[in-house]
Amino acid sequence: MKKLILTHHYTNRDIYGNVYHAVTVENIKNGKSFTVHTPSLGNVKGILHDAFGGWDKCPSVDVPAPTGSARPSSLPNETVEGFLDQCHFSDDKHHVYTGSWRKELNKIGFRLPKNKA
Repeated sequence: MKKLILTHHYTNRDIYGNVYHAVTVENIKNGKSFTVHTPSLGNVKGILHDAFGGWDKCPSVDVPAPTGSARPSSLPNETVEGFLDQCHFSDDKHHVYTGSWRKELNKIGFRLPKNKA
């Protein structure tokens, strides 16, 4: 049974070859969600794999949502508190990562074990 809808917002390639991404993570059961800017959908899927402890524990539906523009401002605004690590699921309070993937997932209805990360 699917748990998540991952809506992948992305821009057209700009004149420098860059494509910008944002992913909205939505809990299918209650409709709650958050949006994070990220280097790619794969980063978010990898983080969720680590957070839930395997692919079979975080089944998702991927929904592409191109913005039709090359401007990063065409992406939806981030709705997370602080700055999340874009490559790793971690609760460490090091570097500039002031946000927590665990906290954001808890807000939308997922309870993760404390010893994860």
